[in-house]
Amino acid sequence: MQIPRLMALAVLAGMAACGTSAASGGDATADAYVGCNGDKRINLTAFPMDVASNDGALTLRFLSADPSVPLAGENTWTMSVQTASGGKADITAIAGAAFMPDHGHPSAKTPLITQQPDGTWKLQEIYLTMAGVWRITLTLKQPGGADATAVVFVCVPG
Repeated sequence: MQIPRLMALAVLAGMAACGTSAASGGDATADAYVGCNGDKRINLTAFPMDVASNDGALTLRFLSADPSVPLAGENTWTMSVQTASGGKADITAIAGAAFMPDHGHPSAKTPLITQQPDGTWKLQEIYLTMAGVWRITLTLKQPGGADATAVVFVCVPG
């Protein structure tokens, strides 16, 4: 019969397309680890770290993170916002969105961003569902309707 033989060929072709894994003795670089080392988009690699707004008028200082590096799952960051010259920025609210550009999908959650009594901002529920490069877009509301935008790219290893 031809049908079992065709099914076997289809299964073998599918296995070949999936590659091999390090666990099975195959090439470990093929699929054992998703990394972002060397990706020039990544602009937030450690805490604390400064990232400029797109127009350069504001500096977002990412002070701390939990976990200490971005990981798949829930992430929480604390940041402050200053003018480019180091003065206090007048920000009334911040909205955020996480998106995985290489896969073309958003995060399943919208980050919850609140100002703290000390003037810093807490970014909670930054939900990064999987390993890879994530783009977090922050829209900073300023009095008078002039919004500023900052884009942060992080690597979630896996």
